[in-house]
Amino acid sequence: MSLTRRARVRALAKINLELRVLGQRPDGYHELRTIFHTISLADSIEIAFTPARRTTIELVDDLHIADNLVTRAARAAMDAMRLTGHVEMRLKKRIPMGAGLGGGSSDAAAVLLALPVLAGRSLAIGRLCQLGEQWAAMCRSSCWAGPRWG
Repeated sequence: MSLTRRARVRALAKINLELRVLGQRPDGYHELRTIFHTISLADSIEIAFTPARRTTIELVDDLHIADNLVTRAARAAMDAMRLTGHVEMRLKKRIPMGAGLGGGSSDAAAVLLALPVLAGRSLAIGRLCQLGEQWAAMCRSSCWAGPRWG
């Protein structure tokens, strides 16, 4: 009997209805104020988690994006859960990169939300979204669908 648990999740794109750049933060990112809404355009991520003695994270994606936010999110979730295991992910990009549609942040948020469920662990939604904020500006807002402000 396999202990592997699998899921396929959608990471929704978002459009900015209003966007204000307020200034640069000490970490180099910009402080933003925005009103946005998710749209049906989405990336697809297949995630598999298998308990193991050490953590390995594998990502298959057609674009071979260096230092992908998806792998960062998986590592952050595993560290926050204090858990070891094998994480396999397959990313199918449909959201254009660099188009301002929040694809990377949405992908990271989807992994942060799905991985604890697959691992059978609980992490508060606020903690999960906080994890992604350190490298994905819109990650917290990407944890929810529908209209949001950030």
